[in-house]
Amino acid sequence: MTEHMRLTVEDGVGVITLCRPEEGNPVVHDMVREL
Repeated sequence: MTEHMRLTVEDGVGVITLCRPEEGNPVVHDMVREL
């Protein structure tokens, strides 16, 4: 189930990046640092 959740998070981040690249990019970088 953890793998499915990871895929869902990645898909959600991708959608956010496409919808709001300016706000999505910094958020993605922060999440990547945590991962």
